[in-house]
Amino acid sequence: MDPASLAVLVNGLETILGVLICLGTPVAIIFTVKHFKLRHRELDLEAELHGKQTQARLAAIEARMGTLETALGALVHGPVTASLQDRLSLLEPPPSSSECRIVMQNVESGPNGPPHCMVCANWFA
Repeated sequence: MDPASLAVLVNGLETILGVLICLGTPVAIIFTVKHFKLRHRELDLEAELHGKQTQARLAAIEARMGTLETALGALVHGPVTASLQDRLSLLEPPPSSSECRIVMQNVESGPNGPPHCMVCANWFA
């Protein structure tokens, strides 16, 4: 390519690129502004929708926590009427099978077999 035709080509491209830049820049700016306004609006609607779901979920969790706190409070502050003697009887080991044979009032007849002890659940032959 000779230098004269290259100068003419660059001169023509310079004009075309200048016009495209001058006309394209405002279009690009308007497109970018509209696009981000629309995207911001979509995100606001999505946040509002998820905000309602989050509030409902939070209310459900708070209700469950209230129920758990009530149940734990009842367990901690539960039946205080149990005396010390009643608690000591809970610490005793279960009776052996020989003691079960002696205690006849705790023996019942099984539904399909021999009698069994109601204290230690041993079956007697």
